[in-house]
Amino acid sequence: MFRTGLLLGDSASGACDPEHPLWRLIAGGLAVGTHPRDDRPLAVSPVDVAARAIAQLAVSPASEGRAYHLVGEETVTAQHLFDLLGTSHRPTRTVTEHAWQRAVALRALDQENEALDPLAPRGLGRLVLGTSRVEAQAWQPWLLQGGHDPKPSAASLLSSLDFASAHHAAFADLLGTPQGSR
Repeated sequence: MFRTGLLLGDSASGACDPEHPLWRLIAGGLAVGTHPRDDRPLAVSPVDVAARAIAQLAVSPASEGRAYHLVGEETVTAQHLFDLLGTSHRPTRTVTEHAWQRAVALRALDQENEALDPLAPRGLGRLVLGTSRVEAQAWQPWLLQGGHDPKPSAASLLSSLDFASAHHAAFADLLGTPQGSR
């Protein structure tokens, strides 16, 4: 059995689903220069790492009858993701969720941009865990053997935002031209 958490963008190409509440939360935060205070734990891994693990572990006789939680052992928070972006010259200021929703809603009304979703934090609510640690031991040998790391990085987040901008006009309007297109 394979269980994924929140799937981040592809670790190489940044390919992601721009419609997902996570990317709308991040795009909205970057667009208005603030992010909501949110320390709820999220279990994450890059989509390509989870897919590769499933493809390889599913055919391994040693996997029979095992359950794999394809996420990092340590959860992350939305706050951590914004902190990572801040290290890459995309800083945002922490505000209350209400203040963030108001700023994003006003910007959405001014710009009529469909990528701006003031309810994005609520969309992430169904993916929140009750703990900051996850039992993810079963796939650790596979991660180590392949040199994979399920933790997000500033570079991987920026790559996914570039992907979203390149494939979704509303994200391009908010975030500018993808770095690879400059």
